[in-house]
Amino acid sequence: MRVTKRFEGISFYRESKKSRWCVRISGRLTPSGKEQKKRFPDSDFAAQATETASPSQLAYAAAKQWAAKQETRKQEQGSVAFTLTPGQNLDAIAALKLLDGRASLVDAASELLRQRFPRGDKQLIGIAVQAYIEELTKLGRSPVYVAGLDDPLWALAQLCGAIRPEMSDENIRRRGGRRRYQVPPMAGGREKHVHEVTTADVEKFLACRKLSPNGYNHYVQDVARFFRWCERQAWTNTNPAARIPLKSEVPTEIGILTPLEALRLLTAAKERSGGQLLPFVVLGLYTGLRTAELHRLTWDRVLLDDDEPRVLLPARSAKDREFRGVDIPANAAEWLKMVPFKTGKVVPLSNPADSFTLLHKSCLGRPWPKNGLRHSRVSYTARLHGESKASEDAGHESVRMTRQRYKALVTKRQAQAYFSIYPETTPQELEVMLAIPSHDATRAASA
Repeated sequence: MRVTKRFEGISFYRESKKSRWCVRISGRLTPSGKEQKKRFPDSDFAAQATETASPSQLAYAAAKQWAAKQETRKQEQGSVAFTLTPGQNLDAIAALKLLDGRASLVDAASELLRQRFPRGDKQLIGIAVQAYIEELTKLGRSPVYVAGLDDPLWALAQLCGAIRPEMSDENIRRRGGRRRYQVPPMAGGREKHVHEVTTADVEKFLACRKLSPNGYNHYVQDVARFFRWCERQAWTNTNPAARIPLKSEVPTEIGILTPLEALRLLTAAKERSGGQLLPFVVLGLYTGLRTAELHRLTWDRVLLDDDEPRVLLPARSAKDREFRGVDIPANAAEWLKMVPFKTGKVVPLSNPADSFTLLHKSCLGRPWPKNGLRHSRVSYTARLHGESKASEDAGHESVRMTRQRYKALVTKRQAQAYFSIYPETTPQELEVMLAIPSHDATRAASA
């Protein structure tokens, strides 16, 4: 063996017996501590040989060039230049081929770490859902809103391997004594951490539900809000619901009360349970506050003695967290004056939902239209006072929603009768208000 050239830690030499040149990298520079060799046999260069350059000379030139390149790497990068094993070098080559110039290995590794490894501690999906529900409750979100999130989020958590704790008696009662969602068992059985939940998991969860386009969009938005909260807790770096497209919403038919039904409901609320539900019914019918907003409302926010009676809804009580003032019509103010005690909460009952269900079943004679109190007020206001007024009072995001969903449901005559229902109004008087005048009836018949 004859050493021809030597750098610090790198040398190349001739193995005459085997007719080849070798480059040796010292074990001081390699991760394993063992020296590495690269061989350049003369036979590999036989086809390239010429009269002036023999195979041995070509092998020597290639070995010298490769050794010089390793020396340059060592000078630029230090000993780290030789820390990759042959297998790691192959992985790097394959990764660069996959990236195809679209990103560097560093960029690809950074993105992988961002998606798979949270900034903070790992958290199981079930514990995260429980913590999210508890925080919403502490922040004062309405029980109806929290209950609406509780079931779907736990269904997603169960799909990801979580075990749901036993429901409270209140939750069982609210759901009619049963869980609303059944989920298929997750393959593998291990509960996922928050950062391991994928978009495919969320899509599978949505596929298990029989949802209208509107319901589908609500679920996507609820799940996206949950994962945004998890991002703030540093439990995940990505939101698996963020890229799920929403569906085109189909306007749903709004159910309202007729003026005669409103009168029957008001009369029943006045006469039953000491009139405790009367404020709930009056303010629901004539201010259009949401059920959760009515539950949080206190009498100091109901200004009956002002020149223009109003309900002042503070931002913390409103669904959209914005201050809103709603006029109280003259007829509604008269109904509210019949309430003897006006202190504390407007709805003093511990379980107003059940009491109201018994009330409307006893006097309506048909299934209760969902959000019937609020939808009635918005519909009649839109017809009588215009869409802008109705939209502002209802806290809608746009007048377009009011125009599309409410205005066409009622006539102007019905709207006038609706706002003319006073405590002394009788069903016969209301029917007269709703009756078509004789000259209008004659005109309609001739048409």
